Amino acid sequence: MKKLILSATVAFTVLTTSNIYAQQGFGTNTPDRSSAVEIVSGKRGLLIPRLDIPNLDQGTPVINPANALMVYNIGSKTPAGFYYWDANFKHEGGSKGRWVRFVSSNSGSSVTVSAGDNVTVTPKPDVNGHDIDYNVNVKAGTAPNQVLVTKEVTVEGKTTYVSEWVNPEVFLKDVVAGTNGVKTEVITDDKGNTKTVVKLGGDLTEKTILNTGAGKELAITGLDTLTKGNVAGHNIVVMGADGILKNVSAKDLMEDAIDKGAIDGKALTSKGNSIQIEGAAADTALLKNVNIEVKGGEKAGQVLVTKEVKDGEGKVTYVTEWVDASALGNTVKSGQGITVKDDNTVNLGGKIKNDGTTPGAIIDLTDNNGVKAGDIAIKGLDNVAKPVTDNNIVIADKEGVLKQTSAKNLIEDAVDKGGLVAKTLTTDGKIVIGDTQSSELKNAVLVDTKLSIKEGSITSTEILDGTIANVDLGSGAVSADKMTSNTTDNGTSSPAGEGQIPVADGIGGVTYKEISGETLKGKELKSKSIVVTGGAKALLDETSIEIKGGTTAGQVLVTKEVKDAEGTVTGTTTEWVDASALGNTVKSGQGITVKSDNTVNLGGEITEPTKLDLTGNGSLAIIGLDAPADKNTVLENVKIGADGKLYAVNKSESTGSITITKEGDINIAGDTNYSINQEEVVIEVTLGATDTNLKLPTPSGVEGQTISVKIANTNENHNGYLNIVQENDTVSNRLAYGAMPFQGWIIKSNGTKWIVVGRN
Repeated sequence: MKKLILSATVAFTVLTTSNIYAQQGFGTNTPDRSSAVEIVSGKRGLLIPRLDIPNLDQGTPVINPANALMVYNIGSKTPAGFYYWDANFKHEGGSKGRWVRFVSSNSGSSVTVSAGDNVTVTPKPDVNGHDIDYNVNVKAGTAPNQVLVTKEVTVEGKTTYVSEWVNPEVFLKDVVAGTNGVKTEVITDDKGNTKTVVKLGGDLTEKTILNTGAGKELAITGLDTLTKGNVAGHNIVVMGADGILKNVSAKDLMEDAIDKGAIDGKALTSKGNSIQIEGAAADTALLKNVNIEVKGGEKAGQVLVTKEVKDGEGKVTYVTEWVDASALGNTVKSGQGITVKDDNTVNLGGKIKNDGTTPGAIIDLTDNNGVKAGDIAIKGLDNVAKPVTDNNIVIADKEGVLKQTSAKNLIEDAVDKGGLVAKTLTTDGKIVIGDTQSSELKNAVLVDTKLSIKEGSITSTEILDGTIANVDLGSGAVSADKMTSNTTDNGTSSPAGEGQIPVADGIGGVTYKEISGETLKGKELKSKSIVVTGGAKALLDETSIEIKGGTTAGQVLVTKEVKDAEGTVTGTTTEWVDASALGNTVKSGQGITVKSDNTVNLGGEITEPTKLDLTGNGSLAIIGLDAPADKNTVLENVKIGADGKLYAVNKSESTGSITITKEGDINIAGDTNYSINQEEVVIEVTLGATDTNLKLPTPSGVEGQTISVKIANTNENHNGYLNIVQENDTVSNRLAYGAMPFQGWIIKSNGTKWIVVGRN
């Protein structure tokens, strides 16, 4: 037996042999120059790491312990005490290292190792005789795979326990029983060997929780795969809010989610009717109610246009943009019978050119079925004074083409060329016709007509001039004086208006009417790019007018002055030009400068609140900033407030200094020298007779802020401790505490809590 006695001086010598590359002082700011670490305290000791060493010949639980590493063994399996690691000790097998316990004069006098049941002890003194290595072995059993168990026996009426080698099935039979989804079974092979196996299976007998997480996920492999058409009749496994697994059919799961509100479809709408939404499912198509519209322009009258955009590689894409209608320039061109002025005014009038034999303009007054659906009217025509025969009338040929002719030619041609079937005018003999004194004149009237005089044989000599008017002739009679008397209604004596023309009424009579689209069966004037008002029967032929485009994409239609040879402006005209030829059409705005060459640059005066919206996938970056030429230049930090505004914070405002000399509860957030905008806060605390409880500010909103806390006391003439506490925690759940002079902590916020990232 040997006694191992070391003084306390040796213990501290071992402590200071570890490699430390900078001097460190605890309780002092001036550690001795000869020490790597100096601890100064008059009422506190050194508490080194406490481990549980299961085997003194192995480094476990320390991984690769350094030579002279010192720990305290709590001794659940080996003797408790202070130990150091002797890395140079050699074992018989060639391995090195063992734990050596410090023993003082009052640690015990001897160590005795004796053999017992199932244990053998072989002492082996080393060559120097200083140590004895006791080789302790457990006696082997009598058969392979036997286990050493403790059995209860009665000796002389007293219960005691002994160890015994038994076969494993005997041991497991008494101590292992399947329960809660696990079962045991004793299996004997064909050679008579028995073993106890533990299997997964059986009933769960209690509430069972499997804790999973990163690196310890639960998976079941090898499950059968159901193909489409074979899923019906099978259930799926779902987890409740308490984590308990249950099974349910896929049909019940989906129907319950929809019917009981778990899935509540919302409507897709367009209240402004600017976007057409079709389909009955639109009422429940989304997870939230959504209304979509075409966003309007900046002011009334703007139009949405398509613009061509090219990227750096010249690839063309098209975007839409609201622009003033005036910015489009002259977007309409003159067409058949239509004249477009420079100010985009569209007027009826202009040249009409036939396309071969097809009329250049056709106005169709019928619907798609050929039924007359409209009329053409022209109001405000001048009335023609006598003689009317000096003017022509407008007629339409069989194709609907309008032409002009004199009234005389119209009537004579209708009679002479057979277009008008004339009838014979006869009399009763009392009335003579013309100079021939005949009672019959062929091809003289529109219908067969016979003139007669009532009995009494009234002669013309007996009829005063002017006593027989057109009205006396009846509605079916047409006479030369009627054709020149301008009566508006057949059979009346009302004078026709100036400019009216005779129009057949379809029953053999003639009525004078104003020339109008309806009278002439006018055709429609249409356009896709020009607004046409009242053009349903405006022309003789149906006509469409459009604005002719420029020569290249992106050109705009502009108004240009027309000058004569002397440079005098004689009028204006329109012309398609490249947009770049317009000159500077954009003016500088908030933070934007527009140069004379139309280059728009970031930079300029901001005179009103200006916001950059980076929501969605937007981002803002500034690269290539210059460093100050003078390294002593005082710079300011730019910070973003909760309102999104940028604020300049100088260096003095970025750091804070707080001195605390009182005891009790101290709230840092309430100190006038603290600000959430400070990057670093330095706090010096002088402790007194009772504790100082330093409550940290809320970590939210101060991500990255660092608080350095230092105990300013230079000695231990105080009894109070410094307790550092999270915002909503109690002192008993403090983040850190201490009372040593010069002791310090570095604490940093991650946005949700404060973390100690350094301490002294």
